[in-house]
Amino acid sequence: MTNHHKTNCTVCGKSFSMSDLRPGRFVRPLMADRISADHPEWNADAYICHGDLNHYRSQYVQNVLASLVEYPSRIDPVAQRVGDDERDRLVDGKMT
Repeated sequence: MTNHHKTNCTVCGKSFSMSDLRPGRFVRPLMADRISADHPEWNADAYICHGDLNHYRSQYVQNVLASLVEYPSRIDPVAQRVGDDERDRLVDGKMT
């Protein structure tokens, strides 16, 4: 027997089956902080749909990448050196 119980996503308010929701207690703290900034009612007992959770994940990744561009010193020094070496080998659009 399957359970067809539906619950509302705290973020969008739409009704979803429990298999399409993630409980707040299983959302990583950085994501939970971002969600609660936009939705003060968000807590560990709340639920979020996969689409809204992916939206917040995408925002997080975009912010991290933007901070790396804004503050390149945060990039791993080894990765930075590898990038410099590759750029130095690039001549007329072709690797030498």
